[in-house]
Amino acid sequence: WYRRAYFDDGTPLGSAQNEECRIDSIVQSWGVISGAAERQRAARAMSAVEEYLIRRGDGLVILFTPPFDKSATEKNVHYVLHPTSTGGPAFTIGGPGTVWYVTAKSKNKDAAWAFIAQWNNKDTVAKLNIEDPHPVARSDSADVAEFKAQPYLVDSTKALEKARFIPTDANYGKVIGVIQKATGNVASGQMSVDDAAKRYADDLKQAIGADKVITQ
Repeated sequence: WYRRAYFDDGTPLGSAQNEECRIDSIVQSWGVISGAAERQRAARAMSAVEEYLIRRGDGLVILFTPPFDKSATEKNVHYVLHPTSTGGPAFTIGGPGTVWYVTAKSKNKDAAWAFIAQWNNKDTVAKLNIEDPHPVARSDSADVAEFKAQPYLVDSTKALEKARFIPTDANYGKVIGVIQKATGNVASGQMSVDDAAKRYADDLKQAIGADKVITQ
């Protein structure tokens, strides 16, 4: 399969030699989507995704494996680890890499459908929304008994009936980038909260225009 990246000292990430993040889904997906991967290499990469990242028995499709632990994460990757109920490290990321396995040009329609059915079914979606509480868009998932037992989930999902969805603002991506930069400066200790907040306002004005930014 394809490697994800290299550290400054030349050590690879997403390689068979790694103890953490031995294989990452995003780079396999981009190898296929970009058309840069040779046919045989692309097939091998997708086979590795099937073998290591799709856990049919658990109803899971994972972004990478094995998970990051404290050692590699803090030393090399520089992610900030969120505390967990057990006291151990956790890693979380919001990204579409897991759905990039399947494209409109998929040559194996049966495998593509099996992939979709694996993660996009009422029970799996309900479980994900229970573990990470937020409204669910699937009405059949909202009918799952465990989901209905959570008052917050029921009320917040019902609130979607009155939600007003507006077109995406062209500046949305720019704002997200500025937010991520400010968050990273604080999380890494490069800036204090106050300094990062001031820099955030300046960066935001530069990104989308001073006339669209209100400061207090």
